[in-house]
Amino acid sequence: MSYREHGMWEILDVLKRIHRGEKRRRIEAVTGRSRKAIGRYVEVATELGWVAGIHEPDEQLASEVVAKLRPGPKEPVASSEKVLAPFKEQIEQWLEPHGDYKSGLKLTKIHGLLKRRNVDVSYWSLRRFAQKLPPPVKLRSTFGYLERSTKVA
Repeated sequence: MSYREHGMWEILDVLKRIHRGEKRRRIEAVTGRSRKAIGRYVEVATELGWVAGIHEPDEQLASEVVAKLRPGPKEPVASSEKVLAPFKEQIEQWLEPHGDYKSGLKLTKIHGLLKRRNVDVSYWSLRRFAQKLPPPVKLRSTFGYLERSTKVA
């Protein structure tokens, strides 16, 4: 069975037919929606406080049903800061100047090193994370480098 999108107007039509007391088999024949889908619409609408036969369904109810039935992640995606937090000390070490070098590794190099460790964040997320490192370390962006300045402004 293929995926069929739930449109607000189609759901509103189904809920109005349920409200009028039509049988689900008849609604299935007329609208082309399966009885299982019709049951999901009614179940979600009931969870939202709709009572068939008493309350007339409206566009607001139908749009809320659509929002509940929309596929996709229900939980927010993990922020890149939470993903990068365990690697904070390592990132600070990589940014530290070593030996005769006046700056540490480039962020593009650090991004590659993190990818090797299966840390999936964008370059820009890494850059925002690096710029938020605590004082007294101050970062200055210069063409792909984040340089640490020990001068306190």
